[in-house]
Amino acid sequence: MKTSLILYLAILLLAFNSCKKQEFSGTRPDQRLIQLKNEYTDLLTQAKNGWIGYLYPRGGNGYTFKFRFDENNRVKTFATVDREYGEKEFESSYRLEMDQLPTLSFDTYSYLHIIADPDGNASASDFEFSILKIQNDTIKLRGNHNESELLLVKAEDNQGDDFVQKAFSVEDQIINFNQFSNYYKKITINNEVFSFNLNPIINVVSFSNMVDGKFKFYYSSYVLTDNGIRLQTPIELNGLAIREMNNLNFQKTQGIGNLLINKELNVKVESITKPLYLDKESPRRMHMDRKSYFSHTGLTINGVFDALELKEMPSFVGVLFVPRVTLTNLDGSYIIYYAGERYVGPQFNSFYKDDGKINFVPYELMTGYNPGPNYIDRVQEFIRLWFIEGGYYVVQTAARSYDLVSVANPKLWIRFN
Repeated sequence: MKTSLILYLAILLLAFNSCKKQEFSGTRPDQRLIQLKNEYTDLLTQAKNGWIGYLYPRGGNGYTFKFRFDENNRVKTFATVDREYGEKEFESSYRLEMDQLPTLSFDTYSYLHIIADPDGNASASDFEFSILKIQNDTIKLRGNHNESELLLVKAEDNQGDDFVQKAFSVEDQIINFNQFSNYYKKITINNEVFSFNLNPIINVVSFSNMVDGKFKFYYSSYVLTDNGIRLQTPIELNGLAIREMNNLNFQKTQGIGNLLINKELNVKVESITKPLYLDKESPRRMHMDRKSYFSHTGLTINGVFDALELKEMPSFVGVLFVPRVTLTNLDGSYIIYYAGERYVGPQFNSFYKDDGKINFVPYELMTGYNPGPNYIDRVQEFIRLWFIEGGYYVVQTAARSYDLVSVANPKLWIRFN
């Protein structure tokens, strides 16, 4: 019995020593976390040219950044959030945290916060991101609150602090595109013709065509690069997956242009006077969606944004189109001014068939506040054009964004997002 007890204790002691050795072999978890944090810090700070950031908020749109991270948890940023921010460097702080997923947080106010600020230009965005994947010179991240997508791409030698300014030069070309006299544009890809649109208000590129007699619509958010646009989701057209467009060159007075698809296929863009393809269901989708539609510029006429100069009204905000605004299901189109405290515009009924057109029939030509003698003429002209004979084609530009284009005059249109 005594021998058995001694043998049992010997086995127990041996097992304890074995566990003890296993417990302290290798790298401790806390040491590994510190090591990982140092590795990520080195990755961010040792990129001699900084990082290009491409942000796609969950709420839509696309933004471009240039970041420089340093060892003192400071980051210097340029951004396409505003033209001023492309020239004005902003310094803030960041931190790396090692949790279930490594986290990069921009923890003091920065250009990223402006996009996510619910009291400002909120776009369901983020300023705290989990690092999902590192591959070659690209870091893929996901927002911790709104699941925005952020890509960090290591900048090359020719991608300096003027990267964002160059991106705005690309946007200037997209503005030229939208200032063609006629609204409609076509593009030919691998011998097939598509309608083509670039919406710089929400940074969306879109195409449409007919397949087996059915209307097809393709779109993706994009971000600006220093020589083109990069799509969030590739669009496949006629066997070609479009990931980026470069060397955009649009001549607004001639209504023509060209660009490179994926840096290799040179294609021509042309202005046309009629829609290539009709989306027969778009008026119903737009009108029945539970959404109020906002236009920053009002009517575009012959390539001139805000042709009626509504922006000169006191503290002009924009134009609002609200389906079923009244209890009797009347629709409204309102010019918003005095920083949102006043409005003026008509109420009406909207009618549409399966022909891609919407017609507005007035119920009350002017509701709200009379803007006074300095502005009443342009308000009346807006109302007159809103009820133009023939109505408007409804052209979808994104998931819930539409342009209205006069049926009678392809030079007259308004963009709603």
